[in-house]
Amino acid sequence: MTHTNSSLLVSAIVPCLNEKYFIKNFFNNITLQHFDFKLEVIVSDGGSDDGTIEVLKELQTSKFSFKYILHNDQFVSYSLNKAILKSNGTIIIRMDVHTQYEKHYIANCVNAIQANDAQCVGGPWRACYNNIIQESIALAFQSKLSAGGALSRDLNYKGYVDTVYLGCWYKSDLLKFGLFDEKLVRNQDDELCHRICSQGGLIFQDPSIISYYYPRSSLIRLFHQYFQYGFWRFNSLLKKGNKKKPRHFLPIALLFATFSNVFILFTSQYKLSIFYFLIYFLSFGLTILRKSNFLRIHILTLSIFSIFIMHHSYGLGFITSFFAHILNMKFNFASKLTR
Repeated sequence: MTHTNSSLLVSAIVPCLNEKYFIKNFFNNITLQHFDFKLEVIVSDGGSDDGTIEVLKELQTSKFSFKYILHNDQFVSYSLNKAILKSNGTIIIRMDVHTQYEKHYIANCVNAIQANDAQCVGGPWRACYNNIIQESIALAFQSKLSAGGALSRDLNYKGYVDTVYLGCWYKSDLLKFGLFDEKLVRNQDDELCHRICSQGGLIFQDPSIISYYYPRSSLIRLFHQYFQYGFWRFNSLLKKGNKKKPRHFLPIALLFATFSNVFILFTSQYKLSIFYFLIYFLSFGLTILRKSNFLRIHILTLSIFSIFIMHHSYGLGFITSFFAHILNMKFNFASKLTR
């Protein structure tokens, strides 16, 4: 399914909530994109109250069609679905306000979806940073052990995967697969990818689709983020047809192992516990060193601690979600924004 460039309309959909200090930079980033087709950009605002809407009203460009829609449903999945239903493009590209895009990002998304037998395409997750904390988290984020070997973190991999960062689809396929699950506060991207695969579709990763993701800027926010990932991962895995992989459960296993070894520290078998923690921190330290050009002890230490937080907060969120489901309880902390 291909189009001549003159007849093709592409829609970029952008969820937004309280992005007063970021939305203008995002908009400027899009105006620098190189493409030879028609583009509409739809910002879907879920109820901003910080002045974001006033900024949106001022944004203008002749390079592409720009519009925004306003609603009060806050969460990303609602914003994305509302934008998709309002879009006019044949191809839909999801974009995020806090991500930086290489100048051919949109064009390469379109090229990849047209050139490959896939129902979703995207690029790998590339983490970048503005400060020491973000640098440490970015190094941890790119570690293979922290990601459980997910191909979506492999910056050079080209081929079929089970999930990609953000995503690009034909609108007809999105409608066929049922859009994003509005019951999920987090993991709606992964859940959609799992649903596509379970229904016989394919996900393709192309490293020419280049963007730069900015991690959280504090360790507390990192904890909140990964707690929510774990919490909503359990919810998404409950859905029929969603494939369960070992990496989904590795953080839970590590959480139990860590708690067990903390208790063992106070027994006569404490040497086993010391050995566990040495292996844990040494193995992750070595994977981080492979990503860094030179050793800075404070960055290395923070990166290892970041991985520790990612694994254990994810595992804690997963277990909390399990008991919330069993006991039919609501857990408001899992739905709070973490930016």
